[in-house]
Amino acid sequence: MKTIFYCLWMIGCLSNCVQKRPIQSKSETWAETVIQSCLQTSTHSVCLPYIEQLCAHLQKDEDTQPNPEYWGGVAYHMPFFIEAIQRIKPSKAQVFLDVGSGNGEKLFASLCLGFEQAIGIEYNPELVKMSQQNFPQLHQKQKLHTYQGDALTIDPRLFGKADFIYLYSPIKNDHKMAQLLERVMCHMKNGAIILEVNAYYCKALQQVSHLAFPKLQDGWLAIKKEARKYFVAQTFYNQGAQWLPLTPKSK
Repeated sequence: MKTIFYCLWMIGCLSNCVQKRPIQSKSETWAETVIQSCLQTSTHSVCLPYIEQLCAHLQKDEDTQPNPEYWGGVAYHMPFFIEAIQRIKPSKAQVFLDVGSGNGEKLFASLCLGFEQAIGIEYNPELVKMSQQNFPQLHQKQKLHTYQGDALTIDPRLFGKADFIYLYSPIKNDHKMAQLLERVMCHMKNGAIILEVNAYYCKALQQVSHLAFPKLQDGWLAIKKEARKYFVAQTFYNQGAQWLPLTPKSK
């Protein structure tokens, strides 16, 4: 009962914020309000409408991409992203990294889900600029960082900073996508987790990594590194994942 009253009270507070602040300034003045409100409740679905409302008014470019091998900015389905993160996020994970971060809305949402810092890698300089303009205060406070570059050649130490690395197959070519994931795996730190939710390139991934990746269902792939060894989960739910060791592929 207390939880219900608290949720209603929080919604009322956020509603007052919406009424008092003009819609065009939400990305600058309302982002931190939404983040703090989400952190005060374990039920992130309560704040989902406010996250979506803010993201609906961000700058977006859903078509332009200077490299035809990379996907352009995509209108993202935020409920899917929140569900994916909640299924596998470790409780102590502090730093989130999005490979192919677009205009920054997933970086912002990750802060709402409890990460202390969000890092984005984005090939398109126009989308990097949008991310910085959409959340100037979060960039200034170093809660959010967006780096422009090719994830296949960017400084690999960036991957080692993250506790949780998220991908939605930013490269169209299966072999190059497998090369990217293998690169991320090589440079991720112990204890970190990779979540790729569109991994329909496991045959190429086995060829590149020489590891026996299992046949996936629905493209979900989670990888964990512990003591320099890799583990994989095919299916995972809110209560946790079943991690199986990744072994060398048989010849």
